[in-house]
Amino acid sequence: MSLSDTSRKSLDASRKRPLVLLVDDNVQQREMYEVALEPDFEIVTAGRGADAIVLARERHPDTIVLDVRMPGMSGVQVCEHLKSDPATERIPVIMLTGADDERVRSDCAQAGAFAVLGKPCPHESLLRAIEAACAKGSERR
Repeated sequence: MSLSDTSRKSLDASRKRPLVLLVDDNVQQREMYEVALEPDFEIVTAGRGADAIVLARERHPDTIVLDVRMPGMSGVQVCEHLKSDPATERIPVIMLTGADDERVRSDCAQAGAFAVLGKPCPHESLLRAIEAACAKGSERR
């Protein structure tokens, strides 16, 4: 017995895609990454660090992609906050930075980042990093 096309679509739609919280104060960057990642992930976005913390606690994403340089709370501060909170400490954080500076990368690692990628980040590199982070995150849960 085979499934009808409607049944197949229902099954495909019911499969849960990993949830990624994408945080960047630059709307164009955020939208560009969102469009690139939507086929593979459910995406929720934030433009400020404080909003990211609230969304991380409410939505429990599988991975967080976080810009390093943002007004108000920096990405490093957000990562430190997330890693110090028992409700969010196990969520892998991928940090994006436009700075080609070893100190920035070191600060991200010390804050608990799973990975640090340069901006602009090729979509394939970001996709691979998110897939690895989701796999690592599912081991920790």
